[in-house]
Amino acid sequence: MPPRKPETLSEALKQAQPLEQSFLSDGTQRLSLQQLLNSAESLASGWAGRSVMIAVATQFEAARILVCLDGVAHRLLLLPPDMKAEHYASMVRDASVDTIICPEPATFVGLNVNVGGFDDHSSEA
Repeated sequence: MPPRKPETLSEALKQAQPLEQSFLSDGTQRLSLQQLLNSAESLASGWAGRSVMIAVATQFEAARILVCLDGVAHRLLLLPPDMKAEHYASMVRDASVDTIICPEPATFVGLNVNVGGFDDHSSEA
């Protein structure tokens, strides 16, 4: 019987061996896949079932969050860094976003959704 196809990014990464010697990196930051998967397990539960808009500046941050939330969040919307603020409200409405992960919560004040950093599990807007 062939091995089961992974359903999430985390499951796919768990197949990379050895995890301690495989990394997510952008040239300035580096995180072993083992560290990434450990943080995914501990952080993801706070985001279960949410419709999340990811509004971060770097590919490293986006990749880390996507690995952690794939298969956990109800919906993931990745906001391009150059998206104009005038489109935020319609994106939140159209995608039924209830949480925004971003480094600058003040950017999204007034959208009536939870806004916060990924590691702090979000705070009320």
